[in-house]
This record gives sequence, C-alpha cells and structure tokens, in this order.
Amino acid sequence: ELSAFLLRKQYRRQLEETRRSAKGQYAQMSDLLTAAAAGLSGAAPAFGEIPACVIGAALRPKEGEMVCGDTMEAFRTDSGLWCLLLADGMGSGDAARRESSLTCRLLRQFLQAGIEPLPALKTLNAAMKLRGETQGGFSTVDLALMQRQSGCVELYKCGAAPSYLKRGGSVRRFCSDAPPTGLSSSPLPPDQGHI
Repeated sequence: ELSAFLLRKQYRRQLEETRRSAKGQYAQMSDLLTAAAAGLSGAAPAFGEIPACVIGAALRPKEGEMVCGDTMEAFRTDSGLWCLLLADGMGSGDAARRESSLTCRLLRQFLQAGIEPLPALKTLNAAMKLRGETQGGFSTVDLALMQRQSGCVELYKCGAAPSYLKRGGSVRRFCSDAPPTGLSSSPLPPDQGHI
C-alpha cells in the first residue's frame, strides 16, 4: 500500500509540473501573439478601397441575464482574408461571455499571425482544454473565411448549431459533428465546408 501511495504521489507531482510548464508555454505564446496582433490592428484599407461587405450583428442575452454569452468578431488579415467568427460560451451570462470572448480573442490572434485555420483551431482546442481542467468551460466556434479575389468562402465549425446559407432561391445547411473547443483532448477535426 505504501509503494502504491508513493507512486500515486509521484504521478500527481509530475502531472502538476507538466501542467505548470504547459501553462507557462501558453502564457508566452499569448504574449507573443498579443504583441504581433497589436502591430496588425492599426491596418486600414488602402485609399479608395471599397469594403467587400458590411457586417452587422445583434446579440441578445438569455432571459433573466444581463449579458450575452456569445461573441462575434469580423476582421481582415494582412493577407487579405476576411474572417467572420462567432463563439458561444457554454452556459449563460458573464461566465459564458468570458469563455466566448477568450475563444474569439485567441483565434483572432492566431489567424492574424498567419496561422492556417486548422492548426489554429487545434491549438485553440489544446489551450481551452488546459484551461478547462482548472476553470471548466468550453465554447463552440463558427468561423467563415473569405478570399476576396476568388469569392471563395470556407466554413469551420466546432460543436456549433447548424448554419444556413441562402443564395438565390436555395438554402444550404452546414452541420458539425466536431465537439466544442476545450471539451476533448483529441477532438475530431473541425467540420469544413466550401461555398
């Protein structure tokens, strides 16, 4: 019994050291990405350039709550990629808003740093999973990326409710089998759709 107890104690100590190390690495990565994103946030459209679209959003809190648990962001990367991002923090109120806001902020920083969408979502999942072990919580993700020149749009979904695209007289439905970010340590890759 003593031997088993000492092995468990050693395992817990090693696990805690690994967690501290991973937290430190993510904190450093966050600082680097924050600094990189700060340099990019001042980018303005070239003189005379007309925006490709106008985006509006309305977020409504759950009945009885003061804040909405969803976060929406629209931005453009230096490579000219237009991004529309919607995250839904599980639960409601301020705790859900913090989760969805963190999800959007991290994913935006990854994309603006030039990281491709699939690796960015994989890294986001790992970060949210690590955070979830101590604080709980996870978020769904809907990410739409549009290449302005080609007009091609890619959709990425992680655990989100179905999305609908209406073009002309037809409607297409996009669903997700992938779990929300931070829920699984080895998730399915995010569902992708090309429009």
